[in-house]
Amino acid sequence: HREALSPDGYGVGPLLEIRDVLRVFERSPQRPQMLESLAIDMAGRLLELAGVVPEGQGNAMARAKLESGEAEEKFWSIALEQGAEKKVRSTDLIEAECSHTVAADHSGMISRIGNEEVVKIARALGAPFIKEAGMYLYKLQGDNVSSGEPLVTLYASSPERLEIGVEVLSQHKNFIEY
Repeated sequence: HREALSPDGYGVGPLLEIRDVLRVFERSPQRPQMLESLAIDMAGRLLELAGVVPEGQGNAMARAKLESGEAEEKFWSIALEQGAEKKVRSTDLIEAECSHTVAADHSGMISRIGNEEVVKIARALGAPFIKEAGMYLYKLQGDNVSSGEPLVTLYASSPERLEIGVEVLSQHKNFIEY
């Protein structure tokens, strides 16, 4: 059993989260490895519990389906049945026009990203109700960051919303510890 101590993906907010998922399916170098690993583990367990494969072989089958493109094909089959208009690529998703990036002020290793603070900041930006709103984390827990590198970009649908998000971020400056 794994506790959610920090985000598993880079994107927070509807559009940014689905971009992470699509990058996993597309095998993009920009895909979040932690999210991929978690998804493979969960799918592997389900395959074992359903009796599709013997215990201990679920992860290998889940990874094979992901790498062959079979998992993405099934994802789109379900999404289209549920009303998706068309298949899209991660590169088709356009970020909100209003953004604000915060860079690291020193070098170090990310030791913590506070989930509670992430939720507060994302909500202030309008997520999940405004699909383009949210935040993109450039680094996840355990990653190294150099001074001057971007840590997070906030996205909002209007300058006013962005201002509110930046204000909430300023109240939680240390939500990323490194």
